[in-house]
Amino acid sequence: MKVVDLSGQIHPSKVIVPDGTKVDNEDLMNNNDLRCLNFDRCHKDYIFKRETKDLYSKIHLEERQALQKKKKYVSSFDFFII
Repeated sequence: MKVVDLSGQIHPSKVIVPDGTKVDNEDLMNNNDLRCLNFDRCHKDYIFKRETKDLYSKIHLEERQALQKKKKYVSSFDFFII
């Protein structure tokens, strides 16, 4: 999952993160450093890759059999471009 603008280009100052993500260090956040994100309270079905800013969501057997992914909540964080 990635945030894109209306023209389909990756939005450079937004990332999608699992619901429950917290910011540990506001100085890191203000410098676009994703190490500020803490995922300890997030559902374990989600994996966020800081290097690529990708969010992966586990597909469960019943979802695979139904050929449909259940909706789960995610949040987005705004990061300032410096």
